[in-house]
Amino acid sequence: MFLIIDAGTTAVKGVLLSTDGKRTASASASVSTFMEEGFVEQRPEDWETACEAVLAELHQQKPGHLASIHAVTFTGQMEDVIFPAEGRPAVLYSDQRAENEAAFLREKVPEIERQAGNPFSPSTPAAKLLWLQLNEPDLSGTVVFSSKDHLLYRWTGRFVTDTVTAATTGMMNLDKREWTADVLASIGVSHFHLPELLEPDERCGYTQQIPWLPDGVPVYCGTGDGGSTAAGAGVVFPGDAYMYIGTTGWTAAVVDKSGASQDHFLLPSPLHRGQLLAVVPLFNGGAVFDWLTETFARGERDRAEAWLEQLPAEEDALFHPALFGERYPEPLPRGSGRFHGIGPESTPETLFRSGVEGLCFSLCTILEEAALPEGRPLTVIGGAGSSSGWMQFLSTLSRRELYIPEDSSFLPALGAAAASGLIPPQTAGSCTVYTPDHAHLSTRYEGWKRAFLP
Repeated sequence: MFLIIDAGTTAVKGVLLSTDGKRTASASASVSTFMEEGFVEQRPEDWETACEAVLAELHQQKPGHLASIHAVTFTGQMEDVIFPAEGRPAVLYSDQRAENEAAFLREKVPEIERQAGNPFSPSTPAAKLLWLQLNEPDLSGTVVFSSKDHLLYRWTGRFVTDTVTAATTGMMNLDKREWTADVLASIGVSHFHLPELLEPDERCGYTQQIPWLPDGVPVYCGTGDGGSTAAGAGVVFPGDAYMYIGTTGWTAAVVDKSGASQDHFLLPSPLHRGQLLAVVPLFNGGAVFDWLTETFARGERDRAEAWLEQLPAEEDALFHPALFGERYPEPLPRGSGRFHGIGPESTPETLFRSGVEGLCFSLCTILEEAALPEGRPLTVIGGAGSSSGWMQFLSTLSRRELYIPEDSSFLPALGAAAASGLIPPQTAGSCTVYTPDHAHLSTRYEGWKRAFLP
């Protein structure tokens, strides 16, 4: 029996897996996010409290099972800035406060950006660290970069991160899979300390005084959610790809370095040392769908699903979903979402449909950037798969079949177990399939791009 902890943006999940990778129990506990004027933060102690609640629920569901586990591993959100020993709130991946610092680093240390394999952006932890030094000069200590790194520190006492998460920081040499030499001094934050770098399948320590768990159980480093989700979706070989749509979204494909574009975010494969994941991320995913449902359908999910039984008409408004800022195809600040072409005939129903259409068009842009062959089926995982109307919209508007695995929200846990060497990589299993409605293909995508894209 294995225990996997998934510390996501909206909840911490716990999953018990049998040695053949079958889920025997699961539990989750929500966490809160605090947002104000481009600042996006969470309290690390909330992750700890949620983790304790998850363990209590698993114990209640399966008494005695936690006492018989053979190993523990973790996954969680990446691109955070967290000081586990200092008590400061965690600066999340979607936080945009470091725009000026990112521009400064692009000009000052282009060689570090080149070695990192990814451009500095306001989301990059290196830029956030520079912001913190300039604005909170008394802050010091060792920094980690994933919510699961914080929990690993609490469970084992070690400051560690994995190479997949580290690739998002702007401070790891992507080719060597090690911290770039003298990187903290180069970017001007030398009083901070970087954690130890581990591969996902390296042991971080052993359990000690964790409720309902025996002492001495091996604890593995695991991997950030970009790696665990890919592994859980069965994205193993070159050309394999998937799309994730949770609070945010991204598409990822396995490539070698020669197949990567400058607009791709490159991560080491958590499964094969010589391969890369080319990721094209978006800030706006399920959180926008929830906003649209609450704003126009009064939070009534059944009403929203009924409205999605038809596509927008040609004369309906267009929608850019950048409510929370954006990173592709261009950086945008928070509050950049907007409608185009609203008229007196617009209604909550038509605006809701236009909103979901705009979300789908935004997702289509990252499919194009990922160079996924036209018409090739695509696996979609994350909470968005629970909306049949949204998935049918996306299938028709992207003109490709979509495969939605059952219980896809637990695939990152499976992927973390595979990346940690606890179970073999697995395929996504049984899926719901959505097929494009060829009788109602939309011609509005080009107009949407002209209205909103650079």
